[in-house]
Amino acid sequence: MKGTSPGTGKRWVLPLKTHRRQALASHHAYSKLFWKTKLKPIIDGDYSNLKKNLPEGATLPGKVAFRNVRLKELLGEETEMIKEQVEEFVKQSADKEEPAEELEWVDAEELGEEEVARRNKLWDRQVYVSFDH
Repeated sequence: MKGTSPGTGKRWVLPLKTHRRQALASHHAYSKLFWKTKLKPIIDGDYSNLKKNLPEGATLPGKVAFRNVRLKELLGEETEMIKEQVEEFVKQSADKEEPAEELEWVDAEELGEEEVARRNKLWDRQVYVSFDH
């Protein structure tokens, strides 16, 4: 994200660091590959049946928790060819990198190299940036 600092006309850049994506869990990759074509009707039907046949006093699991458990079970029942396809998708998801942008401080010219390095180090520790304002 680029812009100028008010009153200075100097450009600033919001740094978005390059991060290697964490590999998807196998059951999440399985879901991404086969949700619409195969898994959604099975899991939705299983969840509906569970709700209808839930014993009195038993607690209905959340839909997401149920889905994740059921995805693991269904993946375990798949053919080796499907499991290999899922594992390849997992590897591909981990190999992707997110784009990085250059970091520029508005007052970098006045700061000196040590202060810029200190700020960059602190920025690298940031966990997230919110754009909800």
